[in-house]
Amino acid sequence: MDRIIKTIAKRLLLLFVCSMGMVILLAREFSHGVLSSHWFEVGLLIVAAAMGVSAMVIVTRTTKEHRGITGPAGTALDEVTRRRRLLGIRAGKAMIALLATTLVFGLFRGGPLVPVLAGIVMNLAMMLSLIWWVVRLQRSLH
Repeated sequence: MDRIIKTIAKRLLLLFVCSMGMVILLAREFSHGVLSSHWFEVGLLIVAAAMGVSAMVIVTRTTKEHRGITGPAGTALDEVTRRRRLLGIRAGKAMIALLATTLVFGLFRGGPLVPVLAGIVMNLAMMLSLIWWVVRLQRSLH
């Protein structure tokens, strides 16, 4: 399990660095007057959407790659692995609650439509992936 997390973290770090490079490039072009404010917002929205989709693809492909490495489906878990999974379930539930709270606050805060919609989509995508992850961890305990 630790090897999967390390592999995912390395791949997501590379994705983060590339996307921040794109954001810096967009900001530079906007500050030099090459991009208008409208196209700057569109570019940021595209980068955010691409980053979200790429992160989901990275996580699913990495878990599929490492699925054969873990033990068979009916094996008993040792106590350390069981405690780690329980801690992961609790942390996932806490993050889901935090994301739900920030979603509500973000909806009532208002603001420009495009950034608010991008935030809502990213928040819901993260909540969905966390719910999927927690359900999967709960199934592995039984």
